[in-house]
Amino acid sequence: APGCIENKYTKLTLAKALRILEQKVTENPENADNYCHLLGNAWFNLSYYGAAWNGLDYERSYVWGSQEEESRTNFTDLSRARNYYRQSINEAKTDELAALSALMFAKCEVVQSEPYEVPYGIKGYDMLLAEYEGTEAYRKALDECRYFLVYSRR
Repeated sequence: APGCIENKYTKLTLAKALRILEQKVTENPENADNYCHLLGNAWFNLSYYGAAWNGLDYERSYVWGSQEEESRTNFTDLSRARNYYRQSINEAKTDELAALSALMFAKCEVVQSEPYEVPYGIKGYDMLLAEYEGTEAYRKALDECRYFLVYSRR
């Protein structure tokens, strides 16, 4: 497919690319908001829940609550992604980027909640509702994200 980057990285080149982005956050503070958003996307997509999960692991399926789960805690932990999204929100120069980062922050919260329920107390959704209602990201989230639509109607 055009634009597809499948197999673009090895585990080593991926680690190097992530390290370069991390360095850019401090070396280029005027663009730190964008770099943090990109790092949040990277860590989300490299997790169990993301499209690029095989960038960090060789197998995806296992039984929740099993002994195998304990060995994969880093694979399902989204704290790095959430931390980068939070930093992007805090440093965002535009409401659009802040709203997009808040939406992704919420996605991290939702995927780790009980399946098939719209949970209460999703901080990312609360931020979107309170601070970014006029953004394109907000409008797009209402159109494309059923969880957010239901959450916003409570």
